[in-house]
Amino acid sequence: MSFSLFALFFVATLLLCLTFLYIGKHERNEKGLDTSNKAGLAVTASIVFGWVLLQFASKESVFPFEDLFGLAPFLVAAAALSMYVIRKEKINRFWIYLFVTATSVTFIPEDILIFQGLVPLFYDRFATAFLWALFISIYTRMDKLNGMTIFQTNALCLGFALFPLITAARKLYPTDFCFYPMIILSALIGFINYKKHEPDASLGRTGSAPLGYLMGLFFILLAIKGFWMAFLVMPFYYYFETIYSLINKLIHRNAPMPTSSSFFVSWITEKYQNIRGLFSFLFLVMMGFAAIGLLFNENIQLLLTLTFFLLIYALYKLFYWGRPKITYRSMFKDTKDLFVLLKSNVKDSCETVSTYIKDKNKK
Repeated sequence: MSFSLFALFFVATLLLCLTFLYIGKHERNEKGLDTSNKAGLAVTASIVFGWVLLQFASKESVFPFEDLFGLAPFLVAAAALSMYVIRKEKINRFWIYLFVTATSVTFIPEDILIFQGLVPLFYDRFATAFLWALFISIYTRMDKLNGMTIFQTNALCLGFALFPLITAARKLYPTDFCFYPMIILSALIGFINYKKHEPDASLGRTGSAPLGYLMGLFFILLAIKGFWMAFLVMPFYYYFETIYSLINKLIHRNAPMPTSSSFFVSWITEKYQNIRGLFSFLFLVMMGFAAIGLLFNENIQLLLTLTFFLLIYALYKLFYWGRPKITYRSMFKDTKDLFVLLKSNVKDSCETVSTYIKDKNKK
């Protein structure tokens, strides 16, 4: 597919997203419904339409599942998740996620093994469905932090888009494969522009659940080619925040706290009241994890080492976020002021002692 045609679909998806968001806003105003956190419906719909356009314009070999249904079941599943999570049912949503992912893996051809043949086909599919559903749950949980879903999805999509270029010599996927994550980026750009005028709008679960589903689908496509470590490393910051939140809520189980307040980033912002540049830094950290997961997949020892050091660096920067930076100039100035203060105190002390001695001699 030519780049000009892709550019047309990119812009079309962006405009579709803005149009759907406008229609949703108009419907809310007319019916008086509060669906400000349902903007994910518009984003998901625009992604589905964008991917459908790509399917008509791309070669069939771009998407690896070339059976009777191809990409269709996964688009239907993403759209169904977006619409289902509007309502809160009695059944735990994780089981719905698991049902959707378990159904989805049945559409993967039997000759494609996610775990590279390490386990029998049944366990291969079951493990894939379970981990996929768990990943969707993490995505929806992290959406409690405003903007985090957008940053993480952008970082992952940029990594997925670069994957065909990084592995160009091995020809794992054709270059056109990068158009699928770029379409998701297009829809998110549309939402970001809309949010500038409607600050209260958020993706909510209607956006985070299908986005988590689609990100999981990309990880499956990478795992098929042997890049299964990417699933562990690329969203590593999400895993850290999730584990931290669960431990934090367990510690404070006697005094329950909102999920949004249980994350490490929430503690930083509440303590120092300074979030300027914070999410830009986190986006760069997420991009770093994405790059590590893709570039060092075959060197597991180096991959884990870099992942550990990047996490430590990120936590160090976050822990000291908003505190004044120590510079050589400030150290010199503080030292100089200290000597001036000591000199003044010593001089005052000497004058006091001298005055005392003179008064005593006079007596």
